[in-house]
Amino acid sequence: MDILAVFADFVFALNHGGDAAALHRAVANTVRVRRYGYHGTRHEVLEQFDGVEQLQQWLQRTPAVVQFQLQTETLQSDGPNRFRVRYHLTAPDEFEGGGLWQATVGGDGRLLELDHRPDDLDPKYGAPVQEATRSHHHH
Repeated sequence: MDILAVFADFVFALNHGGDAAALHRAVANTVRVRRYGYHGTRHEVLEQFDGVEQLQQWLQRTPAVVQFQLQTETLQSDGPNRFRVRYHLTAPDEFEGGGLWQATVGGDGRLLELDHRPDDLDPKYGAPVQEATRSHHHH
């Protein structure tokens, strides 16, 4: 299994508004993605996306000007079917950020679970933004 190819498909989907073909190559239909906060909420799940449709809606919210890159040299295995890799992102006005993805990969080579853990923002981008903790119910 080429785990970097799986993450590369996920990055392609992120950079292309939730591109359905790339997303289906990268994630299982029953995928679960947990988005953590940064600074004060870095250990809290702020949003959870269950299934390809919810995940695609999240990816479609990501502005097209934000571009993700995989830091392939950081790929590590955390045991059977568990991997972690860092990502880097850029946006206009020389904005840069990054974070860590921790994933469980299914037998078919697609992501079953992904924890999206952004790094704290560099202070040069202004004061830390405190994200509001979200309630865990969905409407």
